[in-house]
Amino acid sequence: MPRHVLAEDVATQQAGAPERHDAIAAVGADATLAGVIAEPFEGARALGDWGYGLLLSMGVHWNALPLSIGLDVLPIRWGSATSLIDVGRGDRTARAELTRRDQTVMLGSWL
Repeated sequence: MPRHVLAEDVATQQAGAPERHDAIAAVGADATLAGVIAEPFEGARALGDWGYGLLLSMGVHWNALPLSIGLDVLPIRWGSATSLIDVGRGDRTARAELTRRDQTVMLGSWL
C-alpha cells in the first residue's frame, strides 16, 4: 500500500521521535450497483414493454478476517403485456382489455 510522506513526518524522524503511522480502519465496507434490461418473451412493441431492474449489494468485512457479510436487493420490472379478450355475460359478449405487469423483488444475504 503506498504511503504518502509528509514534511512533518520527515521533521519528526530527523528529531529522533518515533515515526507516526496512519490508523487503519478495523471495519471495511463494499457496495455494488448494477442494472439490467430485458425484452419480454412476447416481444416489445414500445419502450414501456421492456423490463428493467437495479441491483444494490452492500456488505461489511473485518480487516483481520477474510470474511464478508452482506445483503442484496434486486427489484425488477420484467415488462407488461396487453391483449384483447371477449367476455361473455349471459347472451352478450363484450371486448375487454387485459393487461399484465410482471414484477419481482429478490432479497438475499451472503457470507
